[in-house]
Amino acid sequence: MLPLVLPIVYLGLPWSQSFLLYWFLPGLALNLAYNVYLVSRFGGTPGQLLCKLRVRMLDGAPVTRQAALLRYSVMLTLTTLAAIAGIIITLRIDEGAYAAMTFTQISAHIARLKPGWSVTLDTLTQLWIYSEFVVLLFNKKRRALQDFMAGTVVVKLPARAAQPLPSPST
Repeated sequence: MLPLVLPIVYLGLPWSQSFLLYWFLPGLALNLAYNVYLVSRFGGTPGQLLCKLRVRMLDGAPVTRQAALLRYSVMLTLTTLAAIAGIIITLRIDEGAYAAMTFTQISAHIARLKPGWSVTLDTLTQLWIYSEFVVLLFNKKRRALQDFMAGTVVVKLPARAAQPLPSPST
């Protein structure tokens, strides 16, 4: 999803001081569509599907929408709160100063203005991501915390049996 979102933010942030406010609901909808709808409808995100991975319920059934939402709920909460922090910070910057800044300057200014709770939120997000990897590495089915929460497992589809090439007609 990053290849889609990064250019939007890169182009939109310098365009308007209110960009993060305008982007909040469409960004949230895109986030839910990518991480919940695609997982419940197709069994994974595009990257998972390309790698022949599928998210399934523990009994092997297709993942439900409720399980997909529960599976993504922690990251959804953390990213939503981070987006709200970004909106609050951006709207506190003087309009004239904001208009004169480049994308890089805006990003650096936002980082300097972060309140303590936002820094704590960043730390919690990193801890969640690291804990996902640690838990994933120490169980046989390679389930992450989100999988334990939702009763899901990511499975690798079996490789198709190699079929012999047809012999050329002579």
